[in-house]
Amino acid sequence: LTSQLTEANPLVQLARQFGEATGKGQALRSALGTKPNSDDIKKFVEPHRRGSILVAAVFDAFFTIYQKRTADLWRIYRAGGGRDNPTDIPQPLANRLCEEATTLAEQFFRICVRALDYSAPVDITFGDYLRAIITADFDLRPRDEIGVRDALMQSFRLRGIYPDGAGYFSEGAIAWPRVTPADGLPVVTGLEFGDANGLTSEQKNKVGATLRAYAKANWQKLGFVSDDIQMPSFHPLFRVNQDGSLRTDMVVEMVQTRMELFDEKTPSLGSFPLRGGTTLMIQKPTAGEAGAVKNEAHIRYAISKKLGGKEGEQRLAKQRGTAASLGILEGDGDERFHINFSMLHEGL
Repeated sequence: LTSQLTEANPLVQLARQFGEATGKGQALRSALGTKPNSDDIKKFVEPHRRGSILVAAVFDAFFTIYQKRTADLWRIYRAGGGRDNPTDIPQPLANRLCEEATTLAEQFFRICVRALDYSAPVDITFGDYLRAIITADFDLRPRDEIGVRDALMQSFRLRGIYPDGAGYFSEGAIAWPRVTPADGLPVVTGLEFGDANGLTSEQKNKVGATLRAYAKANWQKLGFVSDDIQMPSFHPLFRVNQDGSLRTDMVVEMVQTRMELFDEKTPSLGSFPLRGGTTLMIQKPTAGEAGAVKNEAHIRYAISKKLGGKEGEQRLAKQRGTAASLGILEGDGDERFHINFSMLHEGL
């Protein structure tokens, strides 16, 4: 279904008109109604053009599920004597089609936003984002009766977006792995999760102190190269599982920065910050669980971009290569790193 998407579809036309009306939907306007091409992601480097590929992949998945969700409505319409290619459709059918589109759009919006909590805090790629989408949705909705996750995987695949580090292109392989006892990450003791209103100032101070102490004691297991770790954000999450039970998590971002030379043989070219980081998803223990009395919270996910080891060396080499390809190593002084963000936003 995804590969058959064309500009002639009225839902695509409506979305394109929305992008034009807002005046800032360049990615939306250029993405919708285009046939998938897996080579585009390799050819285009301009930010808006690449962004349109991601927009198109998500919209293709949305459109595929929308067709599945509305197929029964069209069968009922045709069973009642409706034509296969009507010029107009009855108002009740139009209302139901609109309701389905609105409900599904809200579901996709929640999936895409929720994925940000399942992403590493630095250097996220389109492939990483796909892994985050699949993980976030599977973590909250293990049963995917209508096939939303499969539609997303197939639409990303057709656009040439693949996740790094996944051995196979399947839901289980793409989702970030859960933390296991073999990973050696101890429980977090004494962590406060607040309530639906968030954390008070006093609770924030306590949580920050608890998490900083945990990072300092376990920096190697968390994938850092030293105990000098920054913590830009942490926040509690309160969500309802498919069975109706409440789940409480704490999302924590930990970041580390290391200055590296652009070229070790030519130190005069200057240096740049190489960043690594880990996002932790920590689950609050509930009554009856082991460790609940002692307030021992288990880490469910540790999603990292490492500075050390083989991964760190590969990221360093890639960023050095990118700097050379962009020509920012030419000349001297910090001016070579300056760009005009206004012109960048206009796609110039």
